[in-house]
Amino acid sequence: MLTSSSAGFIYLLFEHKSYYDKYVHLQLLEYMVKIWRLYIKQHKGKGKSVKLPIVIPLLICHARKEWPEDTVRLTSLLSGPVDDLAGYIPDFGFELFDLHRFSDDQIKGTIMGREISMR
Repeated sequence: MLTSSSAGFIYLLFEHKSYYDKYVHLQLLEYMVKIWRLYIKQHKGKGKSVKLPIVIPLLICHARKEWPEDTVRLTSLLSGPVDDLAGYIPDFGFELFDLHRFSDDQIKGTIMGREISMR
């Protein structure tokens, strides 16, 4: 539950994988940096108080095998004294939606829509 009353933006970053990618964190981090750089570019000249939005990465995977749960944080890729040097290491996780146990028919949905009138 969010407890802060400050206003801001939260971006949701969706990534899809049909196979296990050990280094997906690097891809997500690149996308996050691109989002932040674009945000800075779009808000240039609007004052120095502009803060970057929060980006929440969501990974949807339907590989043939289960995605290892212990690999959702960037630090899972690092060796060495990670805990001792945590203050110097960028670390983030992603929300994992692992669909490996569902068949294509179970995942498949229908397209729903409604008409929008432009008056």
